[in-house]
Amino acid sequence: MKTVLRVHSLPIPAVKSEEQLKNVTSEFGELSISAAVDSELVNDFHALGALHISQWGETPEGSGFQNPAFVKHHETILNLAPSSVEILQVRAGDTLVAYGYYLIHNRRAYFYCSGINFDIATNSIKPGYLLHYLAMCHFSEQGLLSYDFLGGDYRYKKSLSNHNYDFTTMTFFSSSPVAKVLEAANRVIKKCTNLMVSSHQNESV
Repeated sequence: MKTVLRVHSLPIPAVKSEEQLKNVTSEFGELSISAAVDSELVNDFHALGALHISQWGETPEGSGFQNPAFVKHHETILNLAPSSVEILQVRAGDTLVAYGYYLIHNRRAYFYCSGINFDIATNSIKPGYLLHYLAMCHFSEQGLLSYDFLGGDYRYKKSLSNHNYDFTTMTFFSSSPVAKVLEAANRVIKKCTNLMVSSHQNESV
């Protein structure tokens, strides 16, 4: 399965974002972005997780934060390799806009997941878009070279990226009749899930 990954080389131009910034600041106050320090990483990770479950918990894919093994795995990363991760918090005045979870490697930021406050989302305020735009500005100021959205060919990634590349996932089945049935079922499930998730993501961000 081939997947498109979207990337933006930093720094970024301030295009299509001025109206978003104006809308949210006029409604809630000045925007700010901050990175969790080591002692805050796990707490912010769980706060992000609560928002992630609210968004994805009832979708076909579900939320990884509903899986204790997933949560424990990332808690271990945060505790043992805090310099390899960054959790950003975006606020407008006193109002939370979003959290973003990033992996940092070779002066590149890799977007892993986010927790979005959709209570403030309107047709003119897109909290997910604001998170990505401000995070890109933040990482540019830190001297990073690129902002990688990783997997998922979603509309907001297209609008904020200036480069894409492909990666391929390969699944192998045996030639037995049962395996062939499973393979066919797997293709149908993946196709339906991707369509539903893509629709949900495009409506949300």
